[in-house]
Amino acid sequence: MSLTVLGLVFDELSADPTSLEEGMMWYNSTSKLFKIYRNGVTTSITDAVTFAAHATSTANPHSTTLEQARQAGATLGGSVNFGGYAQTNVGAGSAGTDGTNRQWVLDQIKAYLAGLEWQEDVINFTNTPPGSPNTGDRYVITATASGDWTGKENQIAEWNVTAWEFTVPNEGYALRNDTENTMMLYSGTAWGNFGNAIDHSVLLNLTVGDPHTQYQQESEKNANSGYCGLAANGAIDDTRHGDRSGGSLHALTSSSGAGFAPKTHRSATVAPSVTDDTAHGYVAGSRWTDVTHMTDWVCIDPTTGAAVWKETTNIAGVLNQKAGHVLAASFAGTPKKATVTFSSAFADANYAVTVSPVTVNGRAFAPFVESQAAGSFVIALGSNSNADLTQVNWHATKDGEAA
Repeated sequence: MSLTVLGLVFDELSADPTSLEEGMMWYNSTSKLFKIYRNGVTTSITDAVTFAAHATSTANPHSTTLEQARQAGATLGGSVNFGGYAQTNVGAGSAGTDGTNRQWVLDQIKAYLAGLEWQEDVINFTNTPPGSPNTGDRYVITATASGDWTGKENQIAEWNVTAWEFTVPNEGYALRNDTENTMMLYSGTAWGNFGNAIDHSVLLNLTVGDPHTQYQQESEKNANSGYCGLAANGAIDDTRHGDRSGGSLHALTSSSGAGFAPKTHRSATVAPSVTDDTAHGYVAGSRWTDVTHMTDWVCIDPTTGAAVWKETTNIAGVLNQKAGHVLAASFAGTPKKATVTFSSAFADANYAVTVSPVTVNGRAFAPFVESQAAGSFVIALGSNSNADLTQVNWHATKDGEAA
């Protein structure tokens, strides 16, 4: 039998014909599809019931619909209602108007709340491009840049397979230097360690009476009750450590000013001079030790260019004493004599020497000083024999010198 549709006649067949001619149309009663043969291709025309069921199905089997929707340049004609469902596996986006994933948004919020714009790590800070960089290698360029980096100081350089790409940093850029293991922050003019960006005034517990002895409030700087390292005017300068040989923590501006102690010099190799004066931080009471000549000095008057220093190792009334002994074997000659030589001489020969009488095995020896000089003296044994003698003790004293 045949079907007539709007004046068209379709053959109703239980199977598609085997001999096809251009323009042939028929109804396949088995598959319940209208078909047409055109341009060498058989095309099915679905029936109304099947088409209606397909159009209302939410399980759209045609993937080309999604492909068409995400083609480059494709634009939606209106808003999309997700019906309360989440978008999943969303990228980070690249433009300010792009949609993005939740974690990227949270990271950006945290960074901006801290006033920072976090960047990817860099290998190091350097002014010379590496010879064989790997793709993705990043550096911060320092002065004075050379080669491909010339004129790019402070910028971030990244190798993109064939060339360097440069990023001009904004104030607040933050990143990690992997080589130095430090966090770096860009101030707008220079990169610096995160620690350098911390305002000292925001540190905790820096208040008057602060128990942390390594800190001191500005408000306490004029106190005279023992605060370490402060001059009378409250100034703190490089003299607060005194000479590197040790000594005071701060050079006083006057002998009665506030501070820790007068400036001292405890490892000099010469005696002080008239120019070791106020201009060099010395005050009345400053001490000076000449370690080469074993002398000690005190400043009496620090007048600039006319300082007066008094040697405290040569004050009248102080006794310099030297003592020792001479073994019997050191005595020689007839009569027996021995010479004592000092390791450090007296200023002159005007000193007193006492030698001790000795009695051994009932035999008495009466040694005496035969002669003396600033650096030595001679003991005469008073006998031609020293067979029974063990040693002679002596003691030299000079008034007006210290030992």
